[in-house]
Amino acid sequence: MIRQGAVTDHGLAQLGRLGALTHLHVEGCPDVTDAGLVHLRNLEHLQFLAVRYTGVTAAAGAELQQFLPNCLIILVQRDGEFYEGGPVPTFHDGGDDKSAEPK
Repeated sequence: MIRQGAVTDHGLAQLGRLGALTHLHVEGCPDVTDAGLVHLRNLEHLQFLAVRYTGVTAAAGAELQQFLPNCLIILVQRDGEFYEGGPVPTFHDGGDDKSAEPK
């Protein structure tokens, strides 16, 4: 998790080089914008991306979803703008195991 202004668009460009990255949560980083999100397009192993309270728009989230169809993307902004897309997690059917661990 990256919080409170600890990353910018330039930082996302660096994270975009981490091909094995599977989960990323960016929160409270106003210098992360639509331009920075573009750098995540090639993260084919990314399964979950949460972006909250940044300069990223819902339109940019929807555009990124086209490049990462298997990634659950959630964007929430202070003004109420919201985007959620991607696959719905599949959980075990229960059986003897009562946990809700994803398959």
